[in-house]
Amino acid sequence: MKIKFFKFLFVLSVLSFLSVGCNVKDIFSTDEQHSGISKDYIGNYSGKIDSNQSGTLDGSIAVNDDGSFTFYLGNNNVKFETSNIKSDGNAKYRALRVFILLI
Repeated sequence: MKIKFFKFLFVLSVLSFLSVGCNVKDIFSTDEQHSGISKDYIGNYSGKIDSNQSGTLDGSIAVNDDGSFTFYLGNNNVKFETSNIKSDGNAKYRALRVFILLI
């Protein structure tokens, strides 16, 4: 139970960092020309995430050929659709994913 809670907190914090400095209007505005991640970055990127509470977790990001990406943490994954990813130029991107938590 603790591990799932900490995984959830980690995913939530990563998403927070991805959306820092953005508001919902900016992410979904239609005046921006570029959406999705450039095809130059298609592939899988992975690493280890150290946590004092739950030990080391495997995390990875898969950039898909349609410009979307999927974030994997342990057995959980979250997909970010192309329409929710905007380019800020110079290989910087911002993404937004809204979660509804039912308890």
